[in-house]
Amino acid sequence: KTALSVNVERKTRYTLIKKVRNKKAKTKEKTMLKDLKMLKSCSKSKKPIIKSVTADNGSENTNHTKISKTLKTKYYFCHSYASWEKGAVENMIGRIRAYIPKGTSLTMYTSQQIQWLENQLNNTPRKCLNYQTPNEAMEQEVNKY
Repeated sequence: KTALSVNVERKTRYTLIKKVRNKKAKTKEKTMLKDLKMLKSCSKSKKPIIKSVTADNGSENTNHTKISKTLKTKYYFCHSYASWEKGAVENMIGRIRAYIPKGTSLTMYTSQQIQWLENQLNNTPRKCLNYQTPNEAMEQEVNKY
């Protein structure tokens, strides 16, 4: 079943959304590694821009050790039924639902439409970022390193 892979950088709220063909661990691993390696490559120094990953206990996260080793980052898991422990991504999923209602088949959306949505969300000013956009905040963060 088609799904969305959603990764949110906590400090800047920068979001990566990809349409994936299924919810299998291998698919999640490939998508996440590709996205997060791209983010790491933006940094001008050797300091890690990604220090940790927080995930739920879903079966799609069973390859966490490989992701953790590859990215040289810590991997944390939320307690069961404690979605507030990953509030940034839960909030982002709520924002995505404004565009793609729950229960809607993702097969009717192209990867380009998902990319457009990601761009919209990353260019929306946020109060928590002092009305900067996630793109602006991420650019500042990357330039620190």
